Amino acid sequence: SYLAGDYEYSCWLLLVSLVLQCVFLTGWRYISWRMGRSMLNKRSILLVGSEDECNHVYNRLRHQPQLNMKLKYVCTDTGDGRWQKAAAEVDIVVICAGMEHDSKADIINYCHRHGKDVLLIPESVELFCIGAELDKIDDIPMFRLQGLCPSLEVRTMKRALDIAVSFIGFVCALPFMLSTAIAIKIGDPGPILYSQVRTGRKGKEFRIYKFRTMRVDAEKYSGPMLAQENDPRITRLGRFLRAVRLDELPQIWNVLNGDMSIVGPRPERPFFVEKFVQEMPEYAYRHNVKPGITGLAQVYGKYNTTPFDKLVYDLMYIQKCSILEDLRIIIQTVRVLFTKSATEGTGIVQKNIDVSKYEV
Repeated sequence: SYLAGDYEYSCWLLLVSLVLQCVFLTGWRYISWRMGRSMLNKRSILLVGSEDECNHVYNRLRHQPQLNMKLKYVCTDTGDGRWQKAAAEVDIVVICAGMEHDSKADIINYCHRHGKDVLLIPESVELFCIGAELDKIDDIPMFRLQGLCPSLEVRTMKRALDIAVSFIGFVCALPFMLSTAIAIKIGDPGPILYSQVRTGRKGKEFRIYKFRTMRVDAEKYSGPMLAQENDPRITRLGRFLRAVRLDELPQIWNVLNGDMSIVGPRPERPFFVEKFVQEMPEYAYRHNVKPGITGLAQVYGKYNTTPFDKLVYDLMYIQKCSILEDLRIIIQTVRVLFTKSATEGTGIVQKNIDVSKYEV
């Protein structure tokens, strides 16, 4: 009995130590990042890629003035080599997804030789190279790509963390859940909870629970739709609940039940899963792990982040999935709850680049 109690105490001590380390490291990285950004002068950028991709990056860039980056040139054709003259006059070269491998290699080599910073927007196939091991056949070097599937050890540790965090979270969130349930019942007639079928690990379907934020029978006539900014289906109270993410609290039961994890890709409806898999076959790899209440895409992305960009974040998380990574994302999620830009909807106005103004 004494040994069992001492072992349990040691486990809790280790868990608390890991949490404190993650809090310290996350805080230190954020402070260092802010200090580094504040000391930088405005840097000029060259965008290289298709016009659609450049427009996508441009619209994100213009909503992030704190980055101190200014678009100077756009190059949509690398065949004539004019991009080299533009690259010599800028500080950063951003290479968009979809470019040919040879063009990417030429630009990266040029930038390294001339001391230019390079930002490469990854394609899904490139994510498999993260953490690849060097191998060979005779004297031919090659990469042995890592599989996008966490080991049994990692999955076991994640499950232990899920049970501990969800149990503590349920106790702490109970007053908020009760007050939210009462507010929903008073403010809008209908059920308090809303359930929906989602796709989980290995494609297994399960029923997710949320506080209802939309009108009753919101999709009766429209059919399945993704949420939009100023969505008329969302109630007035529902907008507030979504902004502070209180509508997600009932999913703690899904975690305790084993259908979900605290950290992982957000579960999607089978209707949209089938659609996304047809457009992006790599989307199926998201189901190698349990879906989560929060995840890397929720920390770094927004409601209006494109499905492909969210997929990149999700696959990167699966690549480096660990209990420390989960703790770091949980801590960062708290910061995201108080960030207005993280709750932007899909209806944000897009502005196309005047290519003639920036063309090389």
